[in-house]
Amino acid sequence: NKEKQVLVQDTPTSLKLPLLEECNKQAMGQISSMVLNPVPNSTQNPLIELEVQQAERKEEKEKEDLDDKLNNIIESTKRVFKKAKKDIKYTRNRKTCSQIAILEKELVGSGEISKERMNQIAAETGLRKSQVYKWFWDNRRKGKGQ
Repeated sequence: NKEKQVLVQDTPTSLKLPLLEECNKQAMGQISSMVLNPVPNSTQNPLIELEVQQAERKEEKEKEDLDDKLNNIIESTKRVFKKAKKDIKYTRNRKTCSQIAILEKELVGSGEISKERMNQIAAETGLRKSQVYKWFWDNRRKGKGQ
């Protein structure tokens, strides 16, 4: 630029005009390129930065709200199941005479029974395997099988 200024001062006025036009064209080209291709800079447009921050906060709040709703659903489900478990009343079903007769017959026959035989007795009597096992356990301890 200094060289051009020196040249402009030393040249006659008829030559000054084309040099000025050339300088103007170059300057206008630089200005137009800056306007058409602005450099992205966060400080250049604070409104955009503010909108991005607000959108991020909104998204974070929505995530927190969803987490809270999910936790509330889980807690309410736990309470419902806990209450339902308390409401269930187990009634004690006594063994019928025919069931006891089958069990006593096996107990007198042999004090010990296999798991297979226990499954068969449970199927015959309609009791659970654990009930059959417990009945045999209790009656062996009482000494009824001897």
